[in-house]
Amino acid sequence: MTTTEHLQKIKAECERLLAFSERATISNYFTCEGRCEAGWRSTIAAIDGFMSEESWSFAIEESINKILAAWPTELLS
Repeated sequence: MTTTEHLQKIKAECERLLAFSERATISNYFTCEGRCEAGWRSTIAAIDGFMSEESWSFAIEESINKILAAWPTELLS
């Protein structure tokens, strides 16, 4: 899988989790009290920012690698 494909899958998973959390009651399914949603939204925003760049600098590459490491393919549905 390419880096771009991996980032797209991570974004899709974050969007799926956000949609699920909006339908679920926090007390029944989540104990993160908004922290999870903030993390998913931040990840989506970062990926959108990276994907809008025409070329990736070293700093962006480093940030992308950290996101990819935090989201191995085993976590993606």
